[in-house]
Amino acid sequence: MGAEGVRGLHDGEHLLLANAPEAFARAVLRVLEDASLGQRLGEAGRKLVQEHYDWRVLVPLLEAVYRMG
Repeated sequence: MGAEGVRGLHDGEHLLLANAPEAFARAVLRVLEDASLGQRLGEAGRKLVQEHYDWRVLVPLLEAVYRMG
């Protein structure tokens, strides 16, 4: 649920998705036990968010909408 609405997220590339408490616990343990996995997911997730949700990306889109209105 926490990842819904974030365009372009892929399980195992940007984050680990889990829909049940047990699966969530396994994903958390996996990241805690594998620091390189956590590092890789964090870097990929940050890059995706910066590419799609940074103000430098969003402001020109908003300005275009305001100009149309």
